[in-house]
Amino acid sequence: QIKDALVGSAKPIPGQRIDDAGAGRLDVARAVRQGVTATGVIDLGKHQQGDGPATAEGTITYTNGTSAPVTLALATTLEGARLGAESVTVAAGGTADVKVTVDLAKLAFGRYGGLVTATAGAEQVHTTLALTWRGPQHKVRFTALDAAGKPTGADTLSMFGASQQDDLFTWLPEEGLTVEVSEGTYMTQSLNLGSGWGRTHPRDGMVVIPELKVDRDLDVVLDFRKTTPVTVRTREPAEQVGIFTYFTYREFGTRKISQGVMNFDVIEGLNVSPTEPVRDGSFEFASRWQLVAPKLTARVPGTSGTYAMGFLGGSPGVDGRHSWRLADGTAGSKGKAAVVRSEDIDWADPSGAAIKAGAVAVILVMAPDDPFGRGWKPVGAELPIPALVVASDDGQRMLERMKKGNARLDVTGVMDSPYLYDVMQVSEGRVPDTIVYDVNDGNTARVATTYADNGGFAWAKEQRFGWRPWQSYSLGQQMETQRIVKTPLRRTEYVSANGSFWQHLVNHQYVWDEMGRLLDGMTEQPRTYQPGTRTSESWHAPVVRPAIPAWLKPSAREGDTLDIRIPEFVDSSGHVSRAGVDNDTVSARFYRDGTLVEERDAAWGSFPASSQEAAYRLELSTKRTSEEWTTAVATETAWTFRSKPGDQVLPLLQVDYDVRPGLVGFAVRHQEGVSGVRPKELKLELSYDDGKTWRGQPVIPLGGGRYNAIVLRPHPSLRVTATDSAGNTVEQTVIRAY
Repeated sequence: QIKDALVGSAKPIPGQRIDDAGAGRLDVARAVRQGVTATGVIDLGKHQQGDGPATAEGTITYTNGTSAPVTLALATTLEGARLGAESVTVAAGGTADVKVTVDLAKLAFGRYGGLVTATAGAEQVHTTLALTWRGPQHKVRFTALDAAGKPTGADTLSMFGASQQDDLFTWLPEEGLTVEVSEGTYMTQSLNLGSGWGRTHPRDGMVVIPELKVDRDLDVVLDFRKTTPVTVRTREPAEQVGIFTYFTYREFGTRKISQGVMNFDVIEGLNVSPTEPVRDGSFEFASRWQLVAPKLTARVPGTSGTYAMGFLGGSPGVDGRHSWRLADGTAGSKGKAAVVRSEDIDWADPSGAAIKAGAVAVILVMAPDDPFGRGWKPVGAELPIPALVVASDDGQRMLERMKKGNARLDVTGVMDSPYLYDVMQVSEGRVPDTIVYDVNDGNTARVATTYADNGGFAWAKEQRFGWRPWQSYSLGQQMETQRIVKTPLRRTEYVSANGSFWQHLVNHQYVWDEMGRLLDGMTEQPRTYQPGTRTSESWHAPVVRPAIPAWLKPSAREGDTLDIRIPEFVDSSGHVSRAGVDNDTVSARFYRDGTLVEERDAAWGSFPASSQEAAYRLELSTKRTSEEWTTAVATETAWTFRSKPGDQVLPLLQVDYDVRPGLVGFAVRHQEGVSGVRPKELKLELSYDDGKTWRGQPVIPLGGGRYNAIVLRPHPSLRVTATDSAGNTVEQTVIRAY
């Protein structure tokens, strides 16, 4: 009875299916108040064509707990359902039954859910219905061929049908696999991860059949020879770095199927099978790429093309152009680059012999089955000479040229790429016969990005997460390699502008883990880009201080609670960061009518308000002692404001900064949603001894809460005091502001 009362009075959630949200959101007060209840849930069962009757039946019992009879009007949302009556009268204190019948022959195969709603004036109860209708069983035999036409297995094989009961997820052995599934249409997909194209230049392969119609026994050949490469054409030479990902998304009937794959840059590319346009529902294939200037571009005069090369662990970077004479082995390699075979080296010290011989570099020719990544790390780069690797086939070409004498390697190194491509390639409706994503102004935005040097190690970490609108996204659950970025750096970043969402993170520190989301550092609001737009942004640009950026949810009063969220570190572009786990000290103090109410380790959370109008003061102190952070090392911020009962955005004044050579701009603003008050005044004080002494500095009013001040000397500390027309204030002190 309790379950029936709770389920029957729940509020359905718009846009949610029964399988996702059940009856809806519980309304306990209504469940207690309402006098009429109904059977909460009826499982109409799982049915298969040809096995039993072609109908599904159930009975709803209505109970009237009031002292008067109630007549209920009945309606249903379940497809194919027929009710035994359009209305039913339930006697006072009595019960009444209504039969539900579903004609299965009128339904397509699949999973169904719906409601029967009974209404009498303000009284309304509903019953949740669910059933599964499956077709006859058929056998499907799968076999696969690799890129050379040889029988192969597959790492995954998936089939998604009309309902979850029809789904299959397994792997495919080389000898093939026979499965038995219900009649229907299936989203079918198979993956060959890395091995289908050989180990020297491995690629991922995906065969996708968005609409595999199973109406009889079938033989399906997953032919990876018929796949086509995904090609990304960029304006400048570029290579994939870090993880690449690819996805399929299919909607049909009541199903929404998304599948995703990730792999590392040791895999050289991706091939996908072309498909026909889907006839029912929708389909999308998307792939995500991260490309930068090749770290190494190598040529051997007298041979054609470039050579696929990477770095051994511990190698220093290679910057600029170099021309090295080549030596076969380490003997006689003094002043030359020693080319050594993988079977001839001591793997405990692969570059040791070349270093002792006086070589200027060592180049390791990989074995035929040994792929390699092209990444490089600035940490641990302690070898005195570059230690490089070359792919087996390119290495053999190099050795053949060396037999003719006087061989030379011309190599250009770029450790800090001046450009970055964050690409989301999308094919809707089908996988086309050729997949070529040409980066241009019609599908891409250009972002001129600056990464500030805030001290310490000259390298930092950053990530940009990308996702499609149909994908669920949570920053805390992202898995991605972390990209290295040299500081300071100005870089042009090309970002796909095709409805995809993006979120950029930057950590001023070079953290030692390499996988997963950056846990510390600044981030931006998730966003999309418009094609052809050109924007600019700076990361960790001055002045970094506590603030509420314009895009963040405003701090507001709700009832007798002040819901305040103030990030400790916000840069001039509005990127935000909370205090990190190392070398950050934060404290906050909350006052009401001059009395200290509580102290916390952040100005973040719910603070108690008075039931009467009162004056409030919120103080926030930050301090950073890391060697990786040498500006804005300490801040003191105090907001004073008045608030009275009623829901309202709090008048917490904010000051934005714009630092230019010899000039600092200030913009005083309120949070979005504050009305009836305006910025009134700003005063500035400067210190050049880290806040020991201060002197006033004139500001130039520009109107609209904007001011300029001439600041010529380097490394100033700033203290600003801003006031609005209602007397609310903010005082902010930033030691060694920039």
